[in-house]
Amino acid sequence: MIGRIKFDLPAVSPIFTTTLSVRITDLNYGNHLGNDRILVYAHEVRAQFLKAKNQSEADLFGKSLILADAAIMFKGEAFFGDLLSAEIYPGPLSAHGLDLYTRFFIPLKQKEIAWIKCGLVFFDYDKRQVAKAPENLNLLFH
Repeated sequence: MIGRIKFDLPAVSPIFTTTLSVRITDLNYGNHLGNDRILVYAHEVRAQFLKAKNQSEADLFGKSLILADAAIMFKGEAFFGDLLSAEIYPGPLSAHGLDLYTRFFIPLKQKEIAWIKCGLVFFDYDKRQVAKAPENLNLLFH
């Protein structure tokens, strides 16, 4: 294999876990979870994580978050009705953003589905530019 994206999950415990059921509307012509839907699932898991912390992408300690980049490593197939477990892992923080990793797997089948790395940056919608990370961003990980 040449030119494949490769990354490791951070060597820490997940900071959030949830489950999602594969919906019939998320299947592709191969009758499995479509590759375009896994990023939608990652967004859902991230939104649930932030909500559990009383935050959101529109207001994360007073700042907004936008997706700057994403990398997906597909590991296996998921089918209609499969119950996916999703775990979020924290990545490095920077002056203007952070990385979050999401791991999807099916516990009942002991099968990994995908790993996703999302690069998120803070954004000022009034100025239409990247903003500095909030000082209390570390509270998100406790």
